Parts: sequence; C-alpha cells; structure tokens
Amino acid sequence: MLSAFAGCTSLGPRGTVPEFTTQSRCERDGNFWHANLGICGVSDFKSAGREYQHPWLRIHRLIRSILEVHPRPETCRAAGRADGSAPTGYRFTVVVISMVVMLGLAATSTGNPLTFEDLDVPNAGTTVANGINDKGQIVGLFRGASGTHGFLLSKGQFATIDVIPGASDTEAYGLNDKGDVVGKFLDSSGEHGFLLAQGTFTSIDIPGASLTDAFGINNRGQIVGHFRDTISNDAFLLSAAGFTRITVPGALLTAAFGINDHGDIVGDDH
Repeated sequence: MLSAFAGCTSLGPRGTVPEFTTQSRCERDGNFWHANLGICGVSDFKSAGREYQHPWLRIHRLIRSILEVHPRPETCRAAGRADGSAPTGYRFTVVVISMVVMLGLAATSTGNPLTFEDLDVPNAGTTVANGINDKGQIVGLFRGASGTHGFLLSKGQFATIDVIPGASDTEAYGLNDKGDVVGKFLDSSGEHGFLLAQGTFTSIDIPGASLTDAFGINNRGQIVGHFRDTISNDAFLLSAAGFTRITVPGALLTAAFGINDHGDIVGDDH
C-alpha cells in the first residue's frame, strides 16, 4: 500500500493524474522548492490522465501546504541524489500522513447513510408501500385472507382503505401533503380509479374507458394515471380543465405515475 500511494505524482491540471512514477522529485514553484508529492487511492487511479474530481484533491493541496519544507536542490543532492529527487524520509513522511488522512476519509465515507425500516400491516401476507408525502404519511396495499386492500400509515398507525363494501381489490398509490389519496379499485363493473379526500371517495373514470387507474396527485389536486379505451392504452392528466390524454409517440402503452406541483409528469411507456 505504501508503494501504491507513493507511486503517484502530484495532481495535474483540473485534478488529472498526468503519469505514474517511482519517486518524488524536487520542483521549483516561484521562489520555493518543494517535493512533488501526490495523494491518490489504489482503486481511483488505474491509468494516466484519468479525470479526478474528489474531495481528496483538496486534502492533497492542504497536506502539501502544511508539509512543504521547501528543500533546496542542494538539500536533495546532499541526500545522495544527484538528479535532485526528494530524500526518501520526506517522501515516506508524506505518504504515511496521506494514508492516515485517506483511511480517515474512507472510514467516514463507507458508513451507510440510509436507514431502513420494514413496513408490515398486522396479519397481512404482503405489504407494499407505494407513496409518501412530505409529512411522512405512507400509502400502499396489503393482501390478506379477505383480499387486497389499501392502507394509510400515519403517525405509526395503519388505517385500511376500502372504497366500497364488496370491492374485491382496493390499492392506494399516491397522496399529497393534504392527505388526499388516489388509487384504483375493482368491482363487478371493472377497474376504476379513485380519489379519497377529507373522508369522501370519488370514482375516477375516463369517458369511454374500460379501465382507469389513478397513480399520482400533487398539492394542486391534479391527478395522473393510466386508462384503456378502444383507441389505445394511454396516460391521463385530470385537472380543473378536465381530462387530457397523454401519449408517447409510437408507444403501445403510456402510463403516468407521478406529478409535482409544477405540473411535471413522470411515467412509463412500452
């Protein structure tokens, strides 16, 4: 590891590694002389000239500014190197300190910043979380002995979402910061979208569609999803102006899954 760290020259323009060398050299910088020592990781520099944009570049410059003792050329020659290369002891010191700094960076950067938490509706066979708002409320679906149901998880408490009694399938997919929930449900007449707002369910059916699914809603109340009619399988936007068909040119199926408060929509096509 020592040779790997010591075998890097100083970082070049824009943080590139110009070449590899086996020793450090004394170079003139204005009125001062300093050892041309670089810091790099074994896995980060595999070939000459690789672009390097990393916080270690700033560490490299900091260490050089602290450790430069400005050896004169005669100092290098006095150490037994007629070509003016840096004394071995100086290079070894910087390499060791470089290792300490880099190992410290590795220790702080390899920690997992993510925290995972399992979500399981009590007594459910399967639980799927589909959406979350800025308040941390989560919606999704779960499957149990009585079928598939939607759920809302708020402040640690699960609440079941069933659009109508007798619906064999209710699934919640999205919610906004007001707590309005959208999803789909299945009954004897087919598959429909729904909006649950302030405790009231509203069915969402695109005119002429045999299937409607609502997947996303923003804080302005705009809803996006997917529907199927005699023309195609397309996405839709439901706003105060009414329904708008969304079709990706050439796609056999277009579905919209999310919309932000600016009206930007994301989805999928096949």
